[in-house]
Amino acid sequence: MPFSTIIAGWLFYLTGVSAALYVVTHVKQVLVAKRLLIFPTLLLPTGALLNK
Repeated sequence: MPFSTIIAGWLFYLTGVSAALYVVTHVKQVLVAKRLLIFPTLLLPTGALLNK
């Protein structure tokens, strides 16, 4: 493993927060690309259900 689990966890949260901030600040651009949102939208509930 190239990173310790602590560093990997922080990188995971950092990328998640940065992605969320990008979506919030660029809502119009994100909604125009609706076709590109199909796969991530399907992955979100799948990951949430399998995480239990």
